Amino acid sequence: MPEPGRWKCRSRKNNGSQSVPCGCLVGGGTFMAMQILAHAEIEQAEKVLPPVLAMPANIDIHVMRFGAPQPSCDVVDPCDDIVVAFAAEGMGRAIVNDIEIDLTQRCAVVASGGVFRVERGQAATVLAVRLPRTPMQICASVRHGGARRLMRGALALDLDRPACLAEALLAVAQGQASDEHARFLLEGIVDALAAQHGADTPFPPSRAITLARAWLDRDASGHLSHHELAGRVGITGVTLQRGFKAILGTTVTRYSQAVRLHDAQARLQCMWECRSIAEIALAAGFPSSTTFTRAYQKLFEETPTQTRIRVFRMSVPPHDNLE
Repeated sequence: MPEPGRWKCRSRKNNGSQSVPCGCLVGGGTFMAMQILAHAEIEQAEKVLPPVLAMPANIDIHVMRFGAPQPSCDVVDPCDDIVVAFAAEGMGRAIVNDIEIDLTQRCAVVASGGVFRVERGQAATVLAVRLPRTPMQICASVRHGGARRLMRGALALDLDRPACLAEALLAVAQGQASDEHARFLLEGIVDALAAQHGADTPFPPSRAITLARAWLDRDASGHLSHHELAGRVGITGVTLQRGFKAILGTTVTRYSQAVRLHDAQARLQCMWECRSIAEIALAAGFPSSTTFTRAYQKLFEETPTQTRIRVFRMSVPPHDNLE
């Protein structure tokens, strides 16, 4: 915990962090007021939060194949996608900002938001798999907490960690995989990048959206308005909405409702909860039990009453047949 009156600050000039008194400059450098973050608050915000985020059902994947007679080719990587390039046969290399990364069956490059050049050796075939950005950011946010955005640039990726990642990538590239395999591939890439480079390098946290997530997870009653939430994290309401949609694939309203519904479900599953469903709905910020039941059933595929009955039946020990 930081000392009272001291904050964790990042200086633009020194590019480092240190604890300094409030209102002071770090080493003569300047920093934006919105970048002054309480260390304890960020530490709390980056904890793994409840599983209220979900991967999309369908993941669009596009595959580019580079073979004879193409010795080299430029791959344009739109900002909304990522590209994973590897050599299905032989060897190749990717050139990103004058940095060369070898491409083999076990070594790939993950690039986002730019243009890189692919060169292949003789009798080699290089495959480039284009994946959507948002599902990968959702997966990184669920696994590592906060709100994680995909970096701009390129990183080498060892396909041997975790196991079967190379086979999954090749199967998806050859069109032999389903949406379930595509989700497995996304999760495998997220885990591999985090294990090989650390989570903050490929998936740096968005400060404002991470803090907004933390505020919403503590707002079980839904009393926090969008305008008030945006003011607390230091951005406008429009930027807040865009950040949630771009990074987490959902809106602020839907995320807040999912958090409150998960909290209500936990209360309904508690044997010591004596309040009625209408009282729980009101405490969760819903105007009526009808609205609450409709939203609850849509998310959990059962009504609040069915949840209580199911939990009660599971808690009652079986009785032996008496003869």
